Parts: sequence; C-alpha cells; structure tokens
Amino acid sequence: MKIHRIIVLTLLAILAGCSVWQRVDRAHTEAPDHSYSVELPLGWMRFAPDSDGIDLTRDGFGLNRIEINRRALDKAFPYLKKGADPAMLPSELAEMQIAEAKSAERELLITVKDNAPALLDGKAAYRLHLMHKNDRGLAFDRVIYGLVTSKGYFTLSFTAPALHYSARDLPAFEKAVDSFKLTSRQ
Repeated sequence: MKIHRIIVLTLLAILAGCSVWQRVDRAHTEAPDHSYSVELPLGWMRFAPDSDGIDLTRDGFGLNRIEINRRALDKAFPYLKKGADPAMLPSELAEMQIAEAKSAERELLITVKDNAPALLDGKAAYRLHLMHKNDRGLAFDRVIYGLVTSKGYFTLSFTAPALHYSARDLPAFEKAVDSFKLTSRQ
C-alpha cells in the first residue's frame, strides 16, 4: 500500500510540473522562432508544447481556436506535398490553402464562403472564410489569413462553431490579425 501511494504521489508531482496550458496574461507575444510578434487575446489559454506555432483557445479547442504558424517554404502545404514561393500571388496561395484544407479533412465537405485579398503587416495576403459541418450537423466557421515571404509561409486561423462562438470570438481573432508584425530577426 505504501509503495502504491508513493508511485501515485510521484506521478502527480511529475504531471503538475508538465503544465502545457498557460493563461494569456500579457497580450504582446513573440513567436517561438522569433519570426513575428502578435497581440493575443487576454484571458485565453495557450497550449504550449514544444512547437513552432501559437495555439490558443478560450473555451476548449472544439469551441474556439486560434492558430498562428510559420512553415518553411518547402513544407508550406504538407497534405498536398507542395511548397510555396515568395513570388506567388495571394490568390494562388489561397487556392492552395483551400486544396490543403480539403486534403487534410477529406471526410468533411468544406464550403468556401469568401476568398478575398487582405493585408498582413501591410503586405499582400489573403483572407479565406471556410465552412464545414461535423458528423452531427453542427456548422463550423474557419477564417484563415495567409502570407508568404522569403522567411516562410505564415497562416493565422480561427475555427469555431458558427452558432454562437464564431460571432462572439471572431473580433478577438481579427484584433490579433491586425496586430501581426513580421520581425527582422530570426
């Protein structure tokens, strides 16, 4: 019995030290690889494993999620097994991103609600608004901004159920998008 208690207490101590969730108490954040900075929504929870991107939620990943990533140019679209080129037009990147989303989520019917030009840090980018339904019929909105530079392919995405969470949390995402700045160091 004593050995069992020691093992349980040791496991609990190890798990307590391995917290992968961090509350966002400071808005200004720099990417793990120092390629960009962004103002994150306060009070959201950041999932912080060893990763190159930023992954946030307010109420759980199934209800709202913000992801910010930088991929190497040659690995920009892993499901398509294609790269990106800094000379690509934002509209070309958007079409590749749509194909990537459809390849990644083959079992879902993804609908493009909007595909428009946008600006990220004053540079030409795209803004996609995609929609899909889960197996129970719940509609999800996904908004993706994308930009390619010589330093990589940057995406900022927001996913939430269209019913309530999308309308409530989309402004926080758009505010983060507006604050996105590429850094000169890396």
